[in-house]
Amino acid sequence: EKEKLGKEEIKVLKLFVLETEKYFFFQDYVIYWVHRVFHWPFLYKNFHKLHHTYKQPTAFSVTAIHPIEFVINQSVFISPMFLFTIHWSKSKYQIHYILINRILF
Repeated sequence: EKEKLGKEEIKVLKLFVLETEKYFFFQDYVIYWVHRVFHWPFLYKNFHKLHHTYKQPTAFSVTAIHPIEFVINQSVFISPMFLFTIHWSKSKYQIHYILINRILF
């Protein structure tokens, strides 16, 4: 016998899906502008130029970034946990992400 989802479960599921979309677009938008800011002459010369040493875009060329740029990018990725009310499962994921990547510790 199949169990049907209750109204509360459907509401939580919808909220979870909408939050995922919202955070993805938020992070993508902010990362886009952070990347643009890193093209300012001083930041480009001192931090971002490494990223553009690869002429052929590959999955590995995205990892060629200065540590300062890395920390700023990672801050954007974990920021929803501090800026928005989010579902507990997303908080758990964000905390796991922080600990696994040793972002704060």
